[in-house]
Amino acid sequence: MYIHQNIRYLREINKLSQPEFAAIFNLTRGKVQTYERNVEPSFEILSKISEYFEINIDDLIKTDIENTKGLDLKRKENNIDVKTNIQIGSDIKNSQNANDHEFEKMTIKLEMLERQLEDKQEIIDLLKNQIAELKAKLLEKHSG
Repeated sequence: MYIHQNIRYLREINKLSQPEFAAIFNLTRGKVQTYERNVEPSFEILSKISEYFEINIDDLIKTDIENTKGLDLKRKENNIDVKTNIQIGSDIKNSQNANDHEFEKMTIKLEMLERQLEDKQEIIDLLKNQIAELKAKLLEKHSG
């Protein structure tokens, strides 16, 4: 059985910290640690992980996915969807009643959103530069 090392591998190749992984699956960081070490997740959690990372649940359990050639592993673009954004907004409004664990999960989700925006801004800036270069070449070619 490869469950423990596969969970860790999927988390690591997707550049997720344990708290980020926990926030995605509504777990605690401690639960993620135990799943990566020695505790078998429930079928419900295994099902969520396999669905999220688009991997067959049998492969998640029985296959050493890190060392298996030809396995179609997709890295997730760690996008928090609109529904999650709305939920975070609602959670923040109700944060006066939040316990430490809920507050930590909200903070992690907000940090993930910030990183997504930064990543997207880098892409936008790169595309703007490429567009400017192409415009300059077109102007130069048209003028010359």
